[in-house]
Amino acid sequence: MKRTTRLLPILLCLLALTSCTPSAAGSSSGTSSQSSSTASSITDALFRSVTEEPGGTARYEADFGAYSLPAGWVPAQEHSTPDQVFFVAQGAQDQPRPDNVAIRMGRNPYAKEEHEQFRDAILQQLGAQLQGSAGVTLLGDGTYTDNGDVLYKFTVQEEDTGITTTQYYVVGDHCYCLIHETNFTGGSGADEAAATAARTFVWGE
Repeated sequence: MKRTTRLLPILLCLLALTSCTPSAAGSSSGTSSQSSSTASSITDALFRSVTEEPGGTARYEADFGAYSLPAGWVPAQEHSTPDQVFFVAQGAQDQPRPDNVAIRMGRNPYAKEEHEQFRDAILQQLGAQLQGSAGVTLLGDGTYTDNGDVLYKFTVQEEDTGITTTQYYVVGDHCYCLIHETNFTGGSGADEAAATAARTFVWGE
């Protein structure tokens, strides 16, 4: 399965919600006073376990599934919740707009076998929300995870700002895992991190 979709022109208008900034999740002064015990409790709430893998990747096991991140990518605890975890490159936590990857599970009315309807619903929603302005490109692609699950990828490239947002949807039965990358800098690190998480995702038992 390989599919690419182009919609031109379209407007980036909803994807800023995943930018990992103090304004999105509280002021930096509030997070800097967070105690180590609180940070540890947040980590415990986010993951069942974190395991180092050969090659330097880390395997994160959450209640809904497990995925790997490349070496050097760490949870941004001050921006994460039990429902959604943000990852940034080590040392970028204090930057105002670091490239970031957000991962969460969501639910939908579609069975796994109805993944094409799910794909079309995503495209319809994105098309409606992005319609009306030039300078933005939406690309769609379909493939599989290493575990054999259907994986859809949607990329929004904003010409004026240079921001690229990529959404990976791992299809489950009436659910999905969303790996959402916001790339402000154009660097390849966030691209690799998001792609690795999507490719290695396995649903929990």
